[in-house]
Amino acid sequence: MILLSLLCVLLGLPCAHAKVVQDYNECKDFFYKRMEPRGMDQNSKKICQEYKKSFHFASLYSTSHRIPLYSAYTFNTPSPDEGRHPGCIPDTQEQNLCNRPRNEARKAKWLIEPQLSGLAGEAMRKYTASEIPVLKEMQAINEDYSDTGYDRGHLNPFCFQCSPDSREATCTLTNGAPMDACFNRVHWYQWESEVRKIIKSELHRDEATAYLVTGTVPSPNDRIPHEGEYVEQQVIDTERVTVPTHVWTALCYFHKTDNSKSFSLAFIGRNQPDSNIEVMPVSELNNKLKELYNSASQIEIFTDDCFSKNKKSQKIVNQLYKHIQLPFSQRLQIPPNVMNTLHTAISGQAAKRARMTDVHIVYSFDNTDSLNIAVESMKYVSETSCLLNNVQSTQQKRYLAGKSEGIQCLLVPEQSDDEAGSPTAADGTPCVQGSVSSDGTSCKTKSGSKSRCTSPCLYQETVRDYRCSSGPHSIACSPQYSVITATGKKCSDSCATYGNDYYWCNTQNSWDYCSPPLWRSITKKGLRCRTNHACAKYGSRYYWCYTDEHNNWDYCCRHDDRYSTVDGKSCKELHPCGYHGKNYLWCYTTDGSWAECCKRG
Repeated sequence: MILLSLLCVLLGLPCAHAKVVQDYNECKDFFYKRMEPRGMDQNSKKICQEYKKSFHFASLYSTSHRIPLYSAYTFNTPSPDEGRHPGCIPDTQEQNLCNRPRNEARKAKWLIEPQLSGLAGEAMRKYTASEIPVLKEMQAINEDYSDTGYDRGHLNPFCFQCSPDSREATCTLTNGAPMDACFNRVHWYQWESEVRKIIKSELHRDEATAYLVTGTVPSPNDRIPHEGEYVEQQVIDTERVTVPTHVWTALCYFHKTDNSKSFSLAFIGRNQPDSNIEVMPVSELNNKLKELYNSASQIEIFTDDCFSKNKKSQKIVNQLYKHIQLPFSQRLQIPPNVMNTLHTAISGQAAKRARMTDVHIVYSFDNTDSLNIAVESMKYVSETSCLLNNVQSTQQKRYLAGKSEGIQCLLVPEQSDDEAGSPTAADGTPCVQGSVSSDGTSCKTKSGSKSRCTSPCLYQETVRDYRCSSGPHSIACSPQYSVITATGKKCSDSCATYGNDYYWCNTQNSWDYCSPPLWRSITKKGLRCRTNHACAKYGSRYYWCYTDEHNNWDYCCRHDDRYSTVDGKSCKELHPCGYHGKNYLWCYTTDGSWAECCKRG
């Protein structure tokens, strides 16, 4: 995204070529498994970016917004005569190339794609004044950016390309979008640089390919030039090029022989000066983009999410989170008086030794779906779990009314964290001290040897339950999520299955059932189960839950996806929950029978 189009002009480089195509068959090698992202705007134009008779990347260009929705590319490795190290630009030279004076770069003339406007030829080229009226109908021109204060930011970054041809090919308006200068030159550049280092480090020793997709989220109402902006004292056409609200990148690092060395990651940031860029698994970015695009279709950047659930992916995401995401005081919005207390405690002025005994953090969520996404992301990104320790009836009432809810939770190390003080088995059973195996996949407990998670225990939609990696294997697991029971009692340990088919915990004098972490469970009538009373048996022969603080209850399903039944079975894929000629909801189940089921109202 670094603004280096100046090189295309000052060095007298040949213009890039491109082909507007019906499909990406000619340039599918830039997509992981040769599969383009799913769920994007199907009315946009597909472009195979060609230069000197070779394709260098692919773009999906929106003629209505006049910006690319994404560019797909690979991290360019050198040919033998270009140097032995991937990303062949020396670090010192790279810094000079990637930091050309921006005031000069903004004056450079980017190239246009004549095919988008029905003009003859495939060569990207400069344009004449007489061509402007035709060009402006379908694409951006250089004058759209003049004196607007926005950078023309690369989606396929110049500095991710090694060969001269590949670098030159990025100098095109079909690969650029309006970026806030501070966001582009400071925040986004920092993340691009860090990801580039990771890729270079991995490629230095691996036989692999790094597939990347960088995209935009078009604003519904912000376009440049804004009203009243001028170029050389002449009034220009306004509201033409959409300014993205967000910019995102997804990386799929695919090892050719060892899947355990493959990984993926994603990050997204608001296109504004004080942007807080967030790193996350690819699967979470898919969900976030579906919401931001207001899409009815599921977004899928990489088919099968490119190993986003494996240990290496989680480790790389956690590395980025700890290394360059904003300082924790800014992320958590710690008030100045609290920070002052912390600084005093660690300065040595208050006492010779300071000890932090407890931390309470209050989060607010619009609904339990948002709560679940946040908790899952926390486990994946920062290797911490957030244990519910207080859900009050007034808070439940606010949630059931559709308003945000404050939930208190206690941050603890995730159970797969090798540095956790008290390791547990995958079902939550405490390990005997010093009994964890050398590869971390098992440990001894009081009830015998049990498997351990080596990656966070995360919810998987495909099985509607929790899974983790235990070495190379995927196993069922019990997530860390709560220290209060379904009746509101405090646990003396934490809620887990401990080898049973229900969640429970020890209390001060006995034990009690816990509400399972099934945030999307609903009743037969389509009502949400109460926040701390998700669908479960709770010692009965049937699944049920409370729906409000007055203890009204109903039979329920563990998921709201139209494929869950009231007896815990699954509907057939071609026979989702519905009335199907009856006066009640039902479906044929995968075991050859039928059952009543649940459907959101």
